Order: sequence, then C-alpha cells, then structure tokens
Amino acid sequence: MMRRNDLQMQGMENTVPPGTGSSQDTPPWAYQSSSRLLPTQVKVTATVTPDRLSHQIAPKYPPDDEGSTWSAAHNASARFLPPLPTPQAADVAPVSSYHIWRNDHVDICDEFLLGLCPRSDSCGMHHTPYPFFWQLYNSITDSWVFLKSSAQRLLERMYCNVNQETVMLKHGRVVFTLNLEDMEIVDYYVYTSARRLYNSENRLWNPYFPAVWRIYWWDDYNDWVEYNEEVSELLRAKMATKEVECSFTVDSRVYRVDFITMTQCNVQSGFVRDIRIRPLYRSIASLHPHLKTGGQMEPLQAVVDPKFSMVPMEDTLITPFWRLGVEADSCLVDVPVGTEAFFKVQKFFYDSLPETKVDIVVIQQVQNFLHWDNYQRKKKSMVAKYADLDVCVERHLFHGTSMEAAESICRNNFDPRVTRTDGRSLGYVTYFSPSASVSHVFAVRTPPDGLRHMFLAKVLVGRVYYHHTPPPPECIIDFYDTCVNCESNPTKFAIYNSSQCYPSYLIRYKDLDGIVEL
Repeated sequence: MMRRNDLQMQGMENTVPPGTGSSQDTPPWAYQSSSRLLPTQVKVTATVTPDRLSHQIAPKYPPDDEGSTWSAAHNASARFLPPLPTPQAADVAPVSSYHIWRNDHVDICDEFLLGLCPRSDSCGMHHTPYPFFWQLYNSITDSWVFLKSSAQRLLERMYCNVNQETVMLKHGRVVFTLNLEDMEIVDYYVYTSARRLYNSENRLWNPYFPAVWRIYWWDDYNDWVEYNEEVSELLRAKMATKEVECSFTVDSRVYRVDFITMTQCNVQSGFVRDIRIRPLYRSIASLHPHLKTGGQMEPLQAVVDPKFSMVPMEDTLITPFWRLGVEADSCLVDVPVGTEAFFKVQKFFYDSLPETKVDIVVIQQVQNFLHWDNYQRKKKSMVAKYADLDVCVERHLFHGTSMEAAESICRNNFDPRVTRTDGRSLGYVTYFSPSASVSHVFAVRTPPDGLRHMFLAKVLVGRVYYHHTPPPPECIIDFYDTCVNCESNPTKFAIYNSSQCYPSYLIRYKDLDGIVEL
C-alpha cells in the first residue's frame, strides 16, 4: 500500500520541536500568499531567523527579532552542507547573499528571482538561487541545512516525476531514504525530514515561471493520470482556499476528493483511488533569461572552433566541416554543452522522454564520410523524385540500441540484415521512431553504470506504406520508401535500405534512479 500524502494547508499551526522555546510568526513585512498551495509540508519551528547560504556571512536577524530564541551562538553551531557557488553568468548582476527563513509558510520572493526586489536583506521572503529550494532538517543541531546546487537540481527533477516515491540520499558514506510523499527520513538519525520551498503561483507577480502544480489520479492500469485542465483548475482553486474536500462530475459520475487523505472517491460506488500532486518541472535553461539571481549553472554558449560545425538538424544538403581525418573511417566528437546543436538535440530528446526520468550524459556527433556521402546522394535523388509531390522526404527519428550495436552502427551504419529477432514484424528492417520514449524501450542498459544509447538519425522516409506484414518487394522498390505502423500518427518507421538513414548523433544517457550526492 503506497503511503498517502498528508496535506497541510496554510493557516494550520506548526509544531515547535522540544527545546526551541517560544515561536515567532513571520515578520509583518513578509508576504504570505493567500492562495498558497502546500501539497506537502513538514512540522517545523516557526522561529524566523534566516539560515545563511555562506560560511562567510555572519548571522543576521530580522528587524523585529524581539522574543526570538534563535541566538547567534545557536546559529553558529549549525552544520552546513557545501555552499552554493558564486554566480558566474555574465548577464546577471552579482548577488550579495541569499537568505532562508525558518517559517514554513513563506514564499520564495518572485521579485528577487526577477532581479527586482528593492528590500535585499530586509525582505521577509526567501531569497534563493532558483524558484525551488530543498533543505534537510538536522535533528541534532535543530537547523535546516541546504544542498549543493547539483543536488538541488537533481532532487527537483526526480520530485517532479509523479512515479518517483522515494529518493536515496548520500552524505559522506551514509546512504538514507527520503520519502517524497510525506518528506520524512526514517532510516537516519541526523536528518529526519526535508522541505521544498517554492515561489508563488501568481502569474501577475511572475509571468515567466510561476509555480504550477499538477494533480494526478491512480488508474486501473497502475499508472498516474493527470486530471484534465478543467478539473485540475477546480481542484487547485479549492486547495488554494484551504477547503478539505471538493466534488466534481465526469460523465454523470460524481467524485469527491479528500485533500487530507489525498484520495478520490466515487460517490455512487464508494470506490477509492489515491491522488498525488507534483510540480511542473522547469529546467534551469528554460528559466533564462528571466532568472536574475545568479542561479544559472549551465553555460549559455560554448566556445568552439569556428571552422567546426555539426551535422545540421535542418533540412539541408550542405556538408558540415568535420574534424575527421582522411586516415580514419569514422569517429565520435562530443557536442559542446551550450552550443545550438546541443540544445536542439537535447530539447528534441526531452520532448518525449522528459529529464525528470532520464539524464543525458553526453551527446556525440557521428562522423563517417562514406555513409554521409551515400546518404546525401540518396537524398538528392529522392528530392528530385518528389519535387512536384507533397512528400516529406527527410525526418529526424530516434533509434534505441545496445552499446555494442551502437559501436557497429557508427562504423557500418544501420544494417537491416542484422536487426533484432524480436523486431521483425515488417521483415528485415531498421526501426525508427519520432518519439524518444518509444525508442527508450530498446535502449539496453549497460552495466555497471546503467548507461543507455540512442541515435538521433536522419531518415529519408519519402512515400510511406501502411501494413502489418512485410509488403510485396515491388511495392518497396517502385512505389514506397518506408513502412509505418499507423497511417495518421505513426510511431514506428521501417527502413529497408541503409542508404536512407544516417546516424547523426549518439545520445548516451542514464535513468534518474540513482543516489543524490549531498
């Protein structure tokens, strides 16, 4: 039985851990969202002194700190994980400091995220590098500690995956488990819980990346299904006003959602399903150029040899300038992170296989003069053949495979004669798909690191033929170039001629099921 989330709305009292003395509310100048959606919260002290994100910054207290029990000595005894690196982006003004309040019902400052906050250190809202921020509660020092930036981003990606229920965290030699539903850690005595801070959902304050929550229900096929937009809007509105229940009707069936037990009940039958809430994932790259905190950790543009160009994603006959020497048959060249080619391939890959599930390790360009020349000659022939017809000659499609087969494809191109024995529904062909998630099934994990391999290939599809069995040879030779599994929206393309495809890029990636290094 999966653990259900205990939803705690704004306005519910916090529990003060023993030994912390009296608690204090958020400073009066701090914004507390009246429509704050809190799908998961931990019980923490409400003392308001901020935790600093740098060893060099002295403890600082809000102007109205009377009655606060969070002393300088207490703050100095806290144990911090490594601090966030200083901002490096050239187009971002340096940030003097970040600060985090201990109160659990405070938003991350949207104005700070957009570089517009006039209050700086006196702002009563959280100032963090990203519109999300993860912390672990240290039960020994009674303090919230932060995670390094790489762990922040990785944990956020995994949390945004609705199928991810737990995450393994590693601190030094110690490995322990964080339950993403109740944010509790039960197998380590030092860190006992976690919390995720985030910015507001108000699009007027932040039109670029406001917090967005997605609500799912557990279906009959053991899968999480997102509610349609109309029902989702209703549920989010009810949760924002701190209502504990909500009813809606779908196809004359009435359902009642309990926000405390996180369940959906069919009123007529009494059948109960679990529901789950997770945030919409936004990559750090997608926050540019509006994020002005210095939190951008990935280069926006890489410096490469001006004479070096990638195999283009566009429909073109121009041959790129490669680094491959005449003495080599083929080679792999890493695509620099930050180049236009890297971003295009990355986006195309993540569009159907999201980065909340997988992580690209490296993208490599395949350079093979012989097969590139054969492909270009075939393309010119097909372009001329279908010049007067409404035919899509070239497409960019994915092909998942094993590490051993990937090495062979780089040297010998795709060869229909050596296709997998479990993939011959249309004969001896090479299969491609416009969806990386479809090809992911055939991308075999390679031990011991679990690396997967997928090609983004240029494929000359030309005229397509829809059939469940191999077509007659004369159809392929004279009338059709490619077989597909569906006429309207095919997910598989079968190619019989190796000259119709070229392995442009090799994507090496991993599943996001490992350990988060703190």
